[in-house]
Amino acid sequence: MRDGLSILDQCISFYFNQKLTYEKVLAQLGTVDAVTFSALLRAVMQEDVVRAMEILDEQVTAGADLDRFIQDFAWYLRNVLLLQASEQAADLVDVPADQITEMTGLGQELDPEQLMRYIRVLSEATQEMRFSGQKRVTAEMTLVKLCRPQMEENLDSVTDRVRQLENKVRDGIPVRQMIRPQGGKPAAEEGPRMRPEAVSEDLKAVAANWQAILQNADRALKAVLSDATPSTGDGNTLELVFTDPMCSDFVSKEENRARIEQIIEEKIEKRVQVRTRLLQQGQSRAKVFDLSKLQETFAGTGIEIEME
Repeated sequence: MRDGLSILDQCISFYFNQKLTYEKVLAQLGTVDAVTFSALLRAVMQEDVVRAMEILDEQVTAGADLDRFIQDFAWYLRNVLLLQASEQAADLVDVPADQITEMTGLGQELDPEQLMRYIRVLSEATQEMRFSGQKRVTAEMTLVKLCRPQMEENLDSVTDRVRQLENKVRDGIPVRQMIRPQGGKPAAEEGPRMRPEAVSEDLKAVAANWQAILQNADRALKAVLSDATPSTGDGNTLELVFTDPMCSDFVSKEENRARIEQIIEEKIEKRVQVRTRLLQQGQSRAKVFDLSKLQETFAGTGIEIEME
């Protein structure tokens, strides 16, 4: 009550003989309304860095306190997360009724893990800004980080990046048109060749059970492995080939590689060594020997791959 009266005295002094509105109180406190945070969250969801920077610039021009801005955005996301978790949480969210409807709608478009990553990034920024001499730069980098999960290497950022890729695939992504040579048929890049006898029996078992192996992985690991092409260089070691350096680095970590080897051992009852390889710029995935297509590769060779 005492704080409320103090704020009221400030507003009366600043807006003497004027009509006191919600917007004027927010301006006096240096805070931002929920409408602005809704627009900012949509910009982040759409990976629109330019729009996010425009919103931040508008608030800086209006005199918003950047420390408070980042803290309030984190609190706004906390409210979205609460509304997502339960319809009864509306009593815990202190915003106008029309904004509760908007926030509930935004929550339906987001995964809980995604919201928690946003809140974590903002919480880290709050701590950093306490000692920063360049608060605007810190705030801008925070918004870029929210829009670009590939800037981080932790688990929830990898999961968020995979989610973005899945959304792009679902919505349709532009594909480079193939050049047709004379004769009318598209020129196909010839895949790699490997002699059937060069692949060990253990890797053949991995090939036969690759989809089942993916299903047994936890959500994050499964998402990362979806970018991998299972291959081999020596016929004995499982080589996971990536085009994304973040996914490659994630699987290269000892605990994650060990977990993959454990899942394989549980499935085929054999221990298979796993390593990773990152394709460099200009290298084509089409030239990687794909173990998951081993049955197609061995068609007509007289070798049978037994499937479960």
